Amino acid sequence: MLFIGVPVIFFFVHYVYSRTYPYVAGRIFWLLVSLRSIVFFFLLCLLIEPILEVRNKLVRKPSVLMLIDTSPSMAVSDGNESRLDEIRNFFNSDLWVSKTKEFEFHPWAFSDTVYPVSIDTLHKLKVGGRSTKLGEALEHTVSNSAEAGDIKGVLVVSDGIHNAGLNPLELAKDFLIPVFSLFPSSMSIHADLKIIEAEAQAINYSNQEAKIKVTVSGNGFAGQRSDLVVSEKGKEISRSPLEFTGQLQEVEISILPSASGTHLYRIKIVPLEGEVTHLNNEIMTSLEVKKEKVRVLLIGSRPNSDVAFLYRTLAGDSTLTVTSAIQKSAGELYTGKLDSVHFQSIDVFVLVGYDPQMWSSRMLSALEKEINNGKGLLWVAGSDGFHQASIALPSQFFPFEISNKSFLKEDVFLRISEDSFDHPIFVQGAISQGENWDEMAPLNGLFPITLSKKNAQVLIESTTGYPVFISGEYKRGKMIFALSQSFWSIDMKSRGLKASPGIVSLFWKSAVKWLGTHTNNNRLEVIAERPVYRAGMSVMFSGQFTEVDHELELKCIVGVKLDNGELVNLNLQMDGFYRGRWLKPPSGEYYYRPFATCGDNVIQGQKGRVVVDTYSVEWAELETNISLLENLTTPNGGSTFRLSAASEMFEQWDFDHYVDTEINLFRLEKNSLTLCLIVILLFIEWWLRRRLGMV
Repeated sequence: MLFIGVPVIFFFVHYVYSRTYPYVAGRIFWLLVSLRSIVFFFLLCLLIEPILEVRNKLVRKPSVLMLIDTSPSMAVSDGNESRLDEIRNFFNSDLWVSKTKEFEFHPWAFSDTVYPVSIDTLHKLKVGGRSTKLGEALEHTVSNSAEAGDIKGVLVVSDGIHNAGLNPLELAKDFLIPVFSLFPSSMSIHADLKIIEAEAQAINYSNQEAKIKVTVSGNGFAGQRSDLVVSEKGKEISRSPLEFTGQLQEVEISILPSASGTHLYRIKIVPLEGEVTHLNNEIMTSLEVKKEKVRVLLIGSRPNSDVAFLYRTLAGDSTLTVTSAIQKSAGELYTGKLDSVHFQSIDVFVLVGYDPQMWSSRMLSALEKEINNGKGLLWVAGSDGFHQASIALPSQFFPFEISNKSFLKEDVFLRISEDSFDHPIFVQGAISQGENWDEMAPLNGLFPITLSKKNAQVLIESTTGYPVFISGEYKRGKMIFALSQSFWSIDMKSRGLKASPGIVSLFWKSAVKWLGTHTNNNRLEVIAERPVYRAGMSVMFSGQFTEVDHELELKCIVGVKLDNGELVNLNLQMDGFYRGRWLKPPSGEYYYRPFATCGDNVIQGQKGRVVVDTYSVEWAELETNISLLENLTTPNGGSTFRLSAASEMFEQWDFDHYVDTEINLFRLEKNSLTLCLIVILLFIEWWLRRRLGMV
């Protein structure tokens, strides 16, 4: 419609000016007609509001994400120049400059963090960080690549060392674009001594020799000797000669800790001339030393198979010291002793049955006193039951009441109580929640009871709902009661049926160990998953509540407060544990205290300690990891090349250029320039008309 109106406007203006006095001819006539026609044209545009659309087709270069490793391992010199020097020189090469004209690179640098860099400053990159988090770098750059447009591929320039964070191989499996990698051409490390790891063997006790297994590597030093030095708090406590094989080798060193608690040791290989670095010659490790084994006293009212079974089971555990007192007749024992002084040195009492002739009122009071003071008690009913004992001891001692004095003889098939899955015996002990108790042979009966205390917890019950194992408390002490007998029998039968063999033995051991640990009610237990971390690693905290009401636990906000003022939040996981991560703490020794805010209640756990070593995890491995780069690039059609063969990689790139249409819209009625033109054109026309005497 707009273009139809143009000739109409022109002929109309021509007609008007051809009859205007005085008449004007020639160029001036046509100039005035044109000026007035243009003005009318713009006025028409203002009325009908036309839109002018201008399309431009732009051919864009293929976009490629690029990750450049700047972690400390890139500073290692494999020859005359470091790995990063070789990469920087590559970015100054003619090959690279030519490829920047063919492809649109979006570069990022990474070590323990990832950050964008300019394509013009790649030759100025510097080493930094304390670890290599290739997985996090891939995840971050790919997830933040929307502004880069249609990404055709990913280029990783790295030595392939990955030592912290997310697994890059798992992430790359989900990529829909190919991943390519370039690694430094020179890979050999001529000579390097390093300690890979050091860990304590078995359980350790004060004043007993402890073993620490140290894994070392002596690449390039085969046949040479050095010393392996162990120090604590800056004081050398051990030195052992070490001859290197040139390969990985394990060395066992002996240490004699004099005190219980956590010992932190620094283990160091005395440096030799020619090493590429001395930073990986040492490592810190911890040794948890117990004061002594858990002392257990097994008291039997008479010798029988349950007593023998319990003694064999507990005595076979290296963490327990077991003595026994078995009654022969009134006032006479087969072995051991039964007196209040001996009770004071015991951690856990294990009773099988109850005979009033064996227990005087003085000895019962001594037992009650020890349980009151925080000792543990495992009481197996045996054939005697608890009726006579419940008369002799205070009513508050037992967390149940005997509802039927006689033994209920029937087949009793077992199962874990639904409310006991979070009990420390099952969570921390050797017994898994998945053990099939219901596949075991049945017990031949039980003593029926009625629970009388809120804190009593049924651990194992019959399939018909009768309690069989009950956990309870008496003042400061913890107790477990077994309301049956002949446990040796179901253990033997279950082993024959191959149904959860040894589960009863495991239960006895876990129960005694739990009873031998001193805990408080409403206690929150949180520990660092490792006592020593290398610099650049995140510290993981995990923990749980012990003996806290489940409804109260759901209201709790759990965390860890460190002595430097930082807070780490712990979140509840599917397995019932709380876990949290302290990201990249600086080197040092830290004390922490767990806390939980549960409504109006505040619960605090015991103070703990964690050490972040000065020496970075980055120095644990320095050799180029080509296999990781190959596994990273292969699944999605990519490939791995030496930096010197980068031209071969670029030849494989057949990324399509894509056409982007740029659309520009112009609305004349909303353009102030249109009004300005109308005013200017009218002024010019008026001026000409005035000069010609037409005004």
